[in-house]
Amino acid sequence: MRRTGGIVLLAGMALMVSGCGMTVIEDGEVGVKADFGHIKDEALGPGWHWFLPMVSWIETWNVKTQEIKETAQVPSSEGLISQLDVSVIYNVPSDQAVMVRKTIGMNYRPTILEPYIREAIRNVVSGYAVKALFSDAGRKEIGENILKFLRAKLDQRGIMIQDVLLRDVRLPPSF
Repeated sequence: MRRTGGIVLLAGMALMVSGCGMTVIEDGEVGVKADFGHIKDEALGPGWHWFLPMVSWIETWNVKTQEIKETAQVPSSEGLISQLDVSVIYNVPSDQAVMVRKTIGMNYRPTILEPYIREAIRNVVSGYAVKALFSDAGRKEIGENILKFLRAKLDQRGIMIQDVLLRDVRLPPSF
């Protein structure tokens, strides 16, 4: 009798656990959880988190520093086309991940980040002469102006731009 009760209890626990999902959130990540399609307002911190797959889900978000590399053909103020390689260093702060998920979505990088980076590069560089791309002072000023542009557009959306680096400039052959 006692043995049968133990088997029934074990079988019941196995059924309960088999219907549950589990995800592990590691350091440098947060979890965005939704129940019945409603995204919770608080991000989940590192650790093990349980959920019921039929009614909820958990997305793991990387909140570590990341890099986007962009190569652009950009016109100068003289109309000459130069090729510019840019790195943008960014992250989504852990306290902003839920807001970014709710307002932009999990594909925020191709949806909003990459288009703004392209726009910033073209808008800022087109105001400078080709010789500014070649000088250290000019490159530094261009990088700072791209950084200001991106921060103005993306800080309010929950994406933190840490730095903009001009990696390589290939000047037009006519220059």
